[in-house]
Amino acid sequence: MRQTELDECLSRNIANQMIDKIYAVVDSGDVNFLDVDNANKTTIIVHPGRPTYADLFEYANSKNAGNDISIISNADIYFEERDVALINHLDENICYALSRWDKLPDGQLQLFDRADSQDSWIFKGSIKKIPNCHFTMGRPGCDNAVCHWISTAGYTIQNPARDIRSIHLHLINKRNYIPGDRIQTIPEPYKLIQPHNLPCIPGNWVTEIDRLSSDEQQSQYNEEVILDHIFNHIGVTNQYLVDLGAGAYGKSTMSNTRKLKQAGWKGFGVDIRNKGEDWIIEKFITPSNILAILAEQSTPKVFDFLNLDIDSSDFWVLKQVLSVYSPRCICTEYNGTLLPNIPVVLRYEEGYTWDETNKYGYSFAAGKKLLEEHGYKIIYNMHNQNIFALKNELVKGLAFDVSAVQVQYHPENPQALWEIY
Repeated sequence: MRQTELDECLSRNIANQMIDKIYAVVDSGDVNFLDVDNANKTTIIVHPGRPTYADLFEYANSKNAGNDISIISNADIYFEERDVALINHLDENICYALSRWDKLPDGQLQLFDRADSQDSWIFKGSIKKIPNCHFTMGRPGCDNAVCHWISTAGYTIQNPARDIRSIHLHLINKRNYIPGDRIQTIPEPYKLIQPHNLPCIPGNWVTEIDRLSSDEQQSQYNEEVILDHIFNHIGVTNQYLVDLGAGAYGKSTMSNTRKLKQAGWKGFGVDIRNKGEDWIIEKFITPSNILAILAEQSTPKVFDFLNLDIDSSDFWVLKQVLSVYSPRCICTEYNGTLLPNIPVVLRYEEGYTWDETNKYGYSFAAGKKLLEEHGYKIIYNMHNQNIFALKNELVKGLAFDVSAVQVQYHPENPQALWEIY
């Protein structure tokens, strides 16, 4: 059963188009698993017994053409393509020591969020001479000890595991060592590295969003700063906006579009109450009337920005809008209290308005699926509450991924009716 898990990891790494070559370090009895390699991507290195880190560094250098990126991982680790793509900007003086993401029985991934555990070590170019690493993987303290000795060789060690996922498949949960066994433990000195996000990737403006800051108070979470950043990079066309659920005006500090209107953008808002704003149409938004509203306002088929936050049938309204219109940038609220990986939406209920529970909207997976069907890519998830998405062609060539976690910021409504999308 354990070998089946290792075979799956190897198969997934073979299928990863971002990985050019795999060297499987095995003892003489473990060479029967290569029937999974139909691409002939894998080469066997037979090593008697378990190799030391020093052995693995030496093997990596012997295969490196001079500027290659070498990933040294346990055999129960695999990578997806989006994660390997994020490694491309590695500097020769930096080593990534990545904490793992455990694959759970239900298929979800969970970061092993500890500073004392790493499962992959990544270098660019020839690995420098690293002293005192004649001990093997799989022993208590080995991760912390090898990180210390790597740092003494002149490397800056980083653990950007919050962005780069090394996926750990070990559902059998069998271990060949006893945690805390002093005989097997590699002694100090240790270096601990807390998982963190990647630094900004040069030229990848999407990765800079999470580091934007401002003292502006126009919106709830500085959404207008993100919008400035987005349009500074994708440009504008007709400077036309549509704000569905736009009633956050007057003295409110929860408007995503006020700054754009003040800057001269055209367009309109719709809300059940317009709070005295003459550009906001006072109307209750439904999936059956939204297209008529847009048509009445002569809305361009392609326009720069759609904001959607109506706390009810958001999904069904967005589905209708995207059936006819193609906003270049979308900001829409989703329901972060729902499991993020299951595409569920609130069943439509005529006349429903928000009751301050979690009875509204749709899950992250449902929003992602709908947006992808219409040619959009999610570029940012703000506080597991707001999705920012752009047309695919506007972020072509940029490597990033956006995920979500469940957050119970509203009480559950047991009477809410949900359906799979």
